[in-house]
Amino acid sequence: MVADDVRSLTEQARKFHANLRAEDFEWLSKRGLERQTVDSAMLGFVSDGRFRGSISIPYILPYSGGVKTIRFRYLNPVRNKYDGRKGKAIHLYGVGNTLNDEVWLCEGEFDALVLSQLGYPAVAVPGASSFKPDWKYLFANTSKTTLVFVSDEAGTRGANRIASVLGEVVEDVRIIRLPEGSDVTDCY
Repeated sequence: MVADDVRSLTEQARKFHANLRAEDFEWLSKRGLERQTVDSAMLGFVSDGRFRGSISIPYILPYSGGVKTIRFRYLNPVRNKYDGRKGKAIHLYGVGNTLNDEVWLCEGEFDALVLSQLGYPAVAVPGASSFKPDWKYLFANTSKTTLVFVSDEAGTRGANRIASVLGEVVEDVRIIRLPEGSDVTDCY
């Protein structure tokens, strides 16, 4: 059942990636993402169905390359910018990067992609308050983790909480404060 789900989600992610239009690449490019990054992350465009009009963001499994889940970022949001499949648990984005000695942890998949594209292995939480304490064990083999969250009240509170949790398993945890109200993509 799990393998079938991964296979199905991987096929969907490939279909969405094949749907990318020139305007989608332009939108992603304005967020600092290069074509190679878009392709390796298998970002896509959803042209029909429940998530129509969104960029698909597959959560790729580090060893198999299969897709565990897909998150969606609406290009013209009516209510929420982001959406996901009902009943699917949230995960860390880019979790394979926790295998590196130094890891950057940020808020949002696009920020993680920008950092990784710049040579900083990055992992993302889908929101400042979404980090689950048990995830700290994914960072147990890292010697240094740098947190860079949205510079607002929720981001600061989330980064401080996560730094405290990660401090139990990571020797060196640092927090970078960005200009007020900005995130990695804004600064890039």
